[in-house]
Amino acid sequence: MKPDATLQIEITVPPEFEADVVRDLERRGGSVTRTDSVRVIKGSVPNVGLEEYGTHLRSMTAGHGTYRAYAPQTAR
Repeated sequence: MKPDATLQIEITVPPEFEADVVRDLERRGGSVTRTDSVRVIKGSVPNVGLEEYGTHLRSMTAGHGTYRAYAPQTAR
């Protein structure tokens, strides 16, 4: 995948870490499309620098945050 690609991201965090994670995504050039009541944060983020995001997220959330990133679905 190209380093400048944008990936869809879905992050699950405890409520007390939601604001910090949203601010961090925005700082990385990402955007949040929604947050669910169970604190699943959905958005998009540039691929650049995402390879170490899991470690960073676990550090920010005291080991409780998880995420998955995937290529956006395109209409055919």
